Amino acid sequence: MILIRESKIHEKGVFASKNFKKDDAILKWDTSVKLTENQVNELSAEERKYITSLGGGKYILLQAPERYVTHSCLPNVEVKDYCDVAIRDLNEGEEITADYSKEFIPNLNLKCNCQSENCRRIIRSDENV
Repeated sequence: MILIRESKIHEKGVFASKNFKKDDAILKWDTSVKLTENQVNELSAEERKYITSLGGGKYILLQAPERYVTHSCLPNVEVKDYCDVAIRDLNEGEEITADYSKEFIPNLNLKCNCQSENCRRIIRSDENV
């Protein structure tokens, strides 16, 4: 249902291998790798890119393929119950994108490459909701 391949937004991305309808669950996250804040601090800078917060000092280290969902200021999925869910219809071949500022990503400070009309250019953790 999805493919991982080179992305124009950021290195690797996740792409739809079929059409999806609004509200379809596209990816169900593997939440098996749970970490404490101390364990997160011991990760390399590269691995810390794939952390999301569960709250209460607990974190998930995202696994493939969900770790390759790229950020966009005009996303086509949102996170619900550890799934990436389509917020509109998606076409086969379309890159799956999420708005990282709506997730609980610690210390987020990311240059945005989405090139959408409403691009915020820098995405920071203080934008988290």
